[in-house]
Amino acid sequence: AGNNSIVFLSDKKVTESLLKLGEAYDDAVNYHVVGCYECGGRNELTCSCNGKVNITKAIEYALNDGFDMLTGDKIGLSLLNAPETFNEFFDEFLRQLKNLCDKAIAATDIWESKNKMLHSAPILSVTYDSAMEKGGDIYCNNTAKYNNSSINAIGLATATDSLYAIKKLVFDEKKLSLQELKDILISNWADNEILRLQCKNKLPKFGNGNDDVDAIAQSTVKALSSFISGRPNTKGGCYRLGLFSINWRWEYGMHTAASADGRLSGEALSQNTSASFGCDKEGATAHLLSVASLDTSLAPNGAIVDIDLHSSGVQGDNGLCTLVSTLMTYFEAGGFAVHYNILDTDVLIEAKKFPERYPNLQVRLCGWNVLFSSLSDREKEEFILRSVR
Repeated sequence: AGNNSIVFLSDKKVTESLLKLGEAYDDAVNYHVVGCYECGGRNELTCSCNGKVNITKAIEYALNDGFDMLTGDKIGLSLLNAPETFNEFFDEFLRQLKNLCDKAIAATDIWESKNKMLHSAPILSVTYDSAMEKGGDIYCNNTAKYNNSSINAIGLATATDSLYAIKKLVFDEKKLSLQELKDILISNWADNEILRLQCKNKLPKFGNGNDDVDAIAQSTVKALSSFISGRPNTKGGCYRLGLFSINWRWEYGMHTAASADGRLSGEALSQNTSASFGCDKEGATAHLLSVASLDTSLAPNGAIVDIDLHSSGVQGDNGLCTLVSTLMTYFEAGGFAVHYNILDTDVLIEAKKFPERYPNLQVRLCGWNVLFSSLSDREKEEFILRSVR
């Protein structure tokens, strides 16, 4: 019908994720959607995105003895031992990642312990059966049945592709030592452009159905869930893992040094659970199957994948059937949520040059639509690149 930006959620996967979090079946199946794709059970006060973790930063700290490559500040943990195998390096990455999760939770606990001094919601509270039964405000007295908090992990594909590059270059093929790779990344790939392009364009990437790469993402998600989901908060509830980035990936990328996947310092991180832009070279089906291989029931705060399709690919009955087939395949394989952008390269290029001709042209930025004309030139260029197939 000409509506090109729609989100779909798997009822089965949403319910499964809430059940794993410990919510009652009747509450889980009667969930609500709070923001873009964050779901909470009946009588749950669903606080989304209370804290955030930059997954790629954990690799940076594992490479640099806990020091930030951009500022020189000691943020991460000191290395216990110099990794001699990729498994040892991956364990060190997870140790740094857990430390970041612990810090995000500690910071969120401090903020949320002050809720009763800052917030009250008497009108909203009377819509909660549990608040009426307990006779208290859902914020001041924590009277919702489930008083949960959330931590979102950002940049999954960037981190996965970087870890795979480290595995291949340092440990499998021994082209570089960890020290040499660290020095290259600190220098932002200076005098190593050929190597950077090889890492960016030649090495396998998440989102293409590669089992070895996808296994790294799967292990990372399982670890994140163990670090976050189910941990108690200050409100009598627990924490929920989320795997979406919205547009924070731009800000977080600005504070992240160059990464082993070929990304330059300051560039945006990967979006949501999607492949890094331009890296899904095997088509939408392979992209969706890679994401569906993640156990997203471990991420009750939401896990969304972005699929960009050219308008020519979905025209007519055959195009519509193809789109529906990819959607159903993704959900049957275990996907959590997906949204599509149907883009036309020529239209986007012209709309950038002549915004007055396309005042109502919209794209789906993250969990919401925006007018294309309202985007920055950098964001417009990214959408144009995403539309080229």
